[in-house]
Amino acid sequence: EEERQEAKARLLATCEVLREQKSKMQGEPEVALAKAIEDTEAWLEATPAAAKEELEEREYRLKAVAAGLEHQAEVARQEAKDRLSKKIEELGKKNDLEGEHQQKAEKILEE
Repeated sequence: EEERQEAKARLLATCEVLREQKSKMQGEPEVALAKAIEDTEAWLEATPAAAKEELEEREYRLKAVAAGLEHQAEVARQEAKDRLSKKIEELGKKNDLEGEHQQKAEKILEE
């Protein structure tokens, strides 16, 4: 019974840690992690006498879901950074061209 209570306490602690991690996510990963935490907590309420092994399995699955979602969020962040870098580069090239045209126009006016 003591081991079961410890496993339950670890699962609840995992939910708390992941709730904090969720607050650092955005979009679909945040929503999916919130759902996984809610499902786990609902299962705990519905299964108060769950065996130690069941509790450990739930903890393992919840951590796996969180890790997958964190990876998905990181990929999305990197893709957004890449898009932003590309846009900045394009704007820089456009500004360079406009600068060249400005210089040419100034030369023509000087002549």
